Amino acid sequence: MTSCSPNQRLPHHPRASEYLLSAQERWSYEATLNSIYARAGIAFKKMDQETDDHIGIELEFMSLLAERMAENESNRLELHAAIKAQADFLENYMLPWVPAFCRELDAAADHTLYQTWAETVSAYLNEDLHNLRVYAAEQQLFR
Repeated sequence: MTSCSPNQRLPHHPRASEYLLSAQERWSYEATLNSIYARAGIAFKKMDQETDDHIGIELEFMSLLAERMAENESNRLELHAAIKAQADFLENYMLPWVPAFCRELDAAADHTLYQTWAETVSAYLNEDLHNLRVYAAEQQLFR
């Protein structure tokens, strides 16, 4: 169980493997994520029990890809790569589990801060994927 506030607990840690995989499959999944991060040229300095599939690490990865997208707006090849990486990561690695985590957090939290965070993150990820697809279509990046 994971602490959500002094009085509440979540049934799972905020990690993808807790929601998607059996204990035997977790190492392989984390290795896959580590490979994705490495291909993007990103290495994380993790704290305590953070793993490559921790929501904090995955959100930071998306943030770094968004920075890369902003920095490369004039370079269509780099822009395409950054948008594709973000959309693929959202669709294949975050959206399959984050909404379930956010629902659990919202239900378990006894403070509106956590409830609002859960609602915002879940909605934002879906909106971000939609916006990435729209932007790519407008820029005619995915042909």
